[in-house]
Amino acid sequence: MLSTLSGCYITRVSETRHDRDVTRMNAEGRTLDDARRAAERIGFVCESSIHRSYPVRIDGVDRQADILECNKKSFEWFCPQRRYASFMADPATQIVFNVGRRVVERSCF
Repeated sequence: MLSTLSGCYITRVSETRHDRDVTRMNAEGRTLDDARRAAERIGFVCESSIHRSYPVRIDGVDRQADILECNKKSFEWFCPQRRYASFMADPATQIVFNVGRRVVERSCF
């Protein structure tokens, strides 16, 4: 109800819409720098540092990845929705091999 009163509830998007936005970045197969630029072009804010050699499991396969986290939030003042894109790249080549995505509806809790 508070989000309705703030007038910004319309800035929230569905998970399907977020998936579509992240997919349109075409980050897989590109460098982390290219992925950062693509994300920032559509309003994401990316962390300044990259998480180096982080262990990840994708489709049952364990490997190391350099990870760049980016997020975008709705314009609500109290507990905005926050959308995330996580670019996982090969540490040796810096080429993105996977993009994680998630939506947190009430990012203050």
